[in-house]
Amino acid sequence: MRTAPLGTLLVTEVKHHRRYGVLAGLAATATLWALVLLGLPADWRGPTLPWLLFLEVTAVGFFVMPALAVIERGNGVTAALRLTRLSPGLALATRVGLLTALTLPVALVAMLAAGVGWSAPVVVGVLLTTTLFSLLAVVVVGRSRTLTPTSAGLPPSPSPSSRPPSRTASGS
Repeated sequence: MRTAPLGTLLVTEVKHHRRYGVLAGLAATATLWALVLLGLPADWRGPTLPWLLFLEVTAVGFFVMPALAVIERGNGVTAALRLTRLSPGLALATRVGLLTALTLPVALVAMLAAGVGWSAPVVVGVLLTTTLFSLLAVVVVGRSRTLTPTSAGLPPSPSPSSRPPSRTASGS
């Protein structure tokens, strides 16, 4: 089986990320996390950093990855890739690897803004967690053509806006 050269596949993925706003979104979140961290007192930055990084990798893994998969499936990109005899494993590895690599600068900006500098365990944690969440999202989305079936299976949110209205004391 012939596979597309990795360089061509990476260029195509980067173009898709730019087209669908992934690069701009990651740049915006890097800026947002830096501003949030710089706005906090210095002694709060270190303890806040892991939470922001976890939020970042969760967003990339659980929202960006499935959205890209569904958008490209709906646009016929997945079917077109099949015509190239591209290995599905290589396509998935390229997508997950690129998203993981693009998450790393966001983590580095956040670490610098928090004043903790370079931390190898944090970088490894970001890379592994992004990879895990991205692969998990691919499994959850499966062959869905939209995100509706996936979202419908999620438990309801406990936020006040999602709860049914409560009755008043008069029963009305």
